[in-house]
Amino acid sequence: PILTSEHRDVWAQVRQDMEKSGTNRSALDAVDSALFVVCLGDEGTDMMALEQMATNMLHNGGKNRWWDKSFSLIVTNDGR
Repeated sequence: PILTSEHRDVWAQVRQDMEKSGTNRSALDAVDSALFVVCLGDEGTDMMALEQMATNMLHNGGKNRWWDKSFSLIVTNDGR
């Protein structure tokens, strides 16, 4: 798991540690204040089965998703 997909207690501690850096705090503030996030995927959907595509769009194994936002725009590398 990565950041927001980590266990909530672990993510809370990691975030607290990250906020100690001014640069990280600014980046987290920018993400927190955004209306949504854009997730740029590195996999295409042309050859994916429907179930595989659904899994990719729903959670992608915890990679490349920011779960603290209620809306994520997910774009694959083939623009779908």
